[in-house]
Amino acid sequence: MDIEPPKTGNGMVVTNNIFRLNVRTYLYLGLLFLVVALLYGVYSVYGPIVQNNPFLSTDCTYQGEKIKEGTTVPFYTKRTVEKKETCEAYATLRTCSRGTFLGDTSYVHDSCTVVEPFVGVNLNRKPEDLDVNLLNRSQATWIRANIDILNYYDGTWDDADFSAWDTFIHEQKNGKKGIVNLMWNFEERKQTLPRPNSKEEQELFAYLDSVILPKLLPSADIIVSGNEPFVNTMDTDWKYNESIGGTPLAIFYQRVTDHVHEYMVAHEVRDKHLLYVGAFTRIYDPSMQSGKGSTAFKELAEFAEQKSYVDGVDIHTHVSSLEEIDASLQFISSFTDKPIIVTEYTYIHLQKDKLNEQLDSDGGYFAKKYGLDGNLSVEAYMQKIKQKPVSKEEWDDFFKSRSWTIDHFILEANSIFSNYNVYGSTFGLVQGGITKGDSLPWYMGFLFSKTSVVYKNREPQPNYQYFDDFVSLQH
Repeated sequence: MDIEPPKTGNGMVVTNNIFRLNVRTYLYLGLLFLVVALLYGVYSVYGPIVQNNPFLSTDCTYQGEKIKEGTTVPFYTKRTVEKKETCEAYATLRTCSRGTFLGDTSYVHDSCTVVEPFVGVNLNRKPEDLDVNLLNRSQATWIRANIDILNYYDGTWDDADFSAWDTFIHEQKNGKKGIVNLMWNFEERKQTLPRPNSKEEQELFAYLDSVILPKLLPSADIIVSGNEPFVNTMDTDWKYNESIGGTPLAIFYQRVTDHVHEYMVAHEVRDKHLLYVGAFTRIYDPSMQSGKGSTAFKELAEFAEQKSYVDGVDIHTHVSSLEEIDASLQFISSFTDKPIIVTEYTYIHLQKDKLNEQLDSDGGYFAKKYGLDGNLSVEAYMQKIKQKPVSKEEWDDFFKSRSWTIDHFILEANSIFSNYNVYGSTFGLVQGGITKGDSLPWYMGFLFSKTSVVYKNREPQPNYQYFDDFVSLQH
């Protein structure tokens, strides 16, 4: 039997539109359900990632901690200010919004510290020379050393476990403050600097990330991206190189600085350490100011001034006169008003010039008092001391008798430092071995006479004037 479709009152057939409408509605509802379920699934998987991702989250990171959107906090144009200043003078408020901070972007630092100038001790490439008893006698709070990265990298120095740094690291944990200079001595190997993005650069930066920084950065209140770039770089790399758009020296140290900064940011420790560029050397010399080194110097010094994440510059003032220290600081200050540290300073070049002077140049007083041949040169006298150390009295009298001794050198140098934006300085802690005259007599400038003077109570004795003057600056 045929079934007729339903009809309306006027006899028209009723279609299946209602049925079709219901099916379509159910399809839409089902599709909507699937979309909601899919979004929920995506959120379940990626929601925590989004919440913890600084690029996607609406929260902001401030001083290493998460803060909520809408929170207003202070930012600063300077990371450090001298004691005579206040951080508030360099502050503004910025508000967290959608994962970033609104406001003046020149206020980039989320912390600021008022610092007091310091006078610390320097170990150079010999952190193992850190004697805690001598350090305590010096009353210094700051300790500086540099690490010869290439010698560690290729195993030239047998210190894979960094045992030479044990005392340095231990003292930082005990409250002392540290400065570490990253030394890249390619000149010693007669090698050119790695070019940008080269395999050599990538491998060295990977070593820096995996070994050097994890080991030493926690002990470095200040980390300097170089030691003496111009001394440690062949002068062929001081010149402009068109293929890389600058001087290889400046570009390499800029890239090291950038890399160290990025490492600290990635490990969320950027505001725990100050990042300096340097150390610039012999910048009183015309060759650095307007000669062959001037282009690379200008590129690197301007980089240090322009980059907000560079906190200051390091210089070394090994000179022939106090006037050259002043000239060095005057020159670097013409490029930057950021804080300066002077991690090495001596009048070594004047002392070397006097090695051929005869002992009786003082009129014979010193040689006669100690029964010495007045015709002996200073160099010959030092070689005798190398074989047999002398009394502290004789060592002190030698320097008193020399017309070229810069009286109270540490006090005079620090007096000059105070005329400029010098945050701090470090001076040699212990004397190295006495070398021959063709080398610079580094053994003359230090706090303790380790090799030239007989020990007292089994410890090195203080050097002439240096030690007493150094201690006086700690108060």
